[in-house]
Amino acid sequence: MLADEEEREAQRLALEACALLRSKVEAKAALLDQLDDVLARETLSLEARGPHGAWARARGNSGARAPGRD
Repeated sequence: MLADEEEREAQRLALEACALLRSKVEAKAALLDQLDDVLARETLSLEARGPHGAWARARGNSGARAPGRD
Protein backbone atom coordinates (compact mmCIF):
# COMPACT_ATOMS: atom_id res chain seq x y z
CA MET A 1 0.00 0.00 0.00
CA LEU A 2 2.78 2.44 0.86
CA ALA A 3 4.46 1.78 -2.51
CA ASP A 4 1.17 2.55 -4.32
CA GLU A 5 0.80 5.83 -2.47
CA GLU A 6 4.39 6.79 -3.28
CA GLU A 7 3.84 5.92 -6.93
CA ARG A 8 0.68 8.07 -7.08
CA GLU A 9 2.52 10.95 -5.39
CA ALA A 10 5.40 10.63 -7.87
CA GLN A 11 2.94 10.68 -10.77
CA ARG A 12 1.13 13.68 -9.31
CA LEU A 13 4.39 15.58 -8.92
CA ALA A 14 5.49 14.67 -12.45
CA LEU A 15 2.16 15.89 -13.85
CA GLU A 16 2.41 19.10 -11.85
CA ALA A 17 5.96 19.69 -13.14
CA CYS A 18 4.84 19.07 -16.73
CA ALA A 19 1.92 21.46 -16.33
CA LEU A 20 4.22 24.14 -14.95
CA LEU A 21 6.70 23.69 -17.79
CA ARG A 22 3.89 23.83 -20.33
CA SER A 23 2.56 27.08 -18.90
CA LYS A 24 6.07 28.58 -18.99
CA VAL A 25 6.53 27.55 -22.63
CA GLU A 26 3.13 29.00 -23.53
CA ALA A 27 4.02 32.28 -21.80
CA LYS A 28 7.32 32.47 -23.67
CA ALA A 29 5.56 31.71 -26.96
CA ALA A 30 3.12 34.55 -26.29
CA LEU A 31 6.02 36.93 -25.62
CA LEU A 32 7.71 35.84 -28.84
CA ASP A 33 4.48 36.51 -30.75
CA GLN A 34 4.36 40.00 -29.25
CA LEU A 35 7.99 40.59 -30.13
CA ASP A 36 7.35 39.43 -33.67
CA ASP A 37 4.49 41.93 -33.97
CA VAL A 38 6.65 44.77 -32.63
CA LEU A 39 9.50 43.91 -35.00
CA ALA A 40 7.12 43.72 -37.96
CA ARG A 41 5.71 47.17 -37.14
CA GLU A 42 9.21 48.59 -36.68
CA THR A 43 10.31 47.11 -40.01
CA LEU A 44 7.35 48.68 -41.78
CA SER A 45 8.07 52.01 -40.11
CA LEU A 46 11.71 51.94 -41.17
CA GLU A 47 10.84 50.91 -44.71
CA ALA A 48 8.35 53.78 -44.94
CA ARG A 49 11.12 56.27 -44.06
CA GLY A 50 13.15 55.30 -47.07
CA PRO A 51 16.15 53.11 -47.75
CA HIS A 52 18.81 55.27 -46.11
CA GLY A 53 17.33 57.90 -43.82
CA ALA A 54 16.42 55.91 -40.72
CA TRP A 55 19.49 53.66 -40.87
CA ALA A 56 21.83 56.60 -41.35
CA ARG A 57 20.21 58.48 -38.45
CA ALA A 58 20.54 55.41 -36.24
CA ARG A 59 24.26 55.33 -37.02
CA GLY A 60 24.61 59.08 -36.50
CA ASN A 61 25.39 59.64 -40.16
CA SER A 62 23.33 61.80 -42.46
CA GLY A 63 24.48 59.81 -45.45
CA ALA A 64 26.47 62.74 -46.84
CA ARG A 65 30.05 62.19 -47.87
CA ALA A 66 32.80 63.88 -45.96
CA PRO A 67 34.39 66.89 -47.74
CA GLY A 68 37.22 65.89 -50.05
CA ARG A 69 36.19 62.25 -50.25
CA ASP A 70 34.65 62.06 -53.70
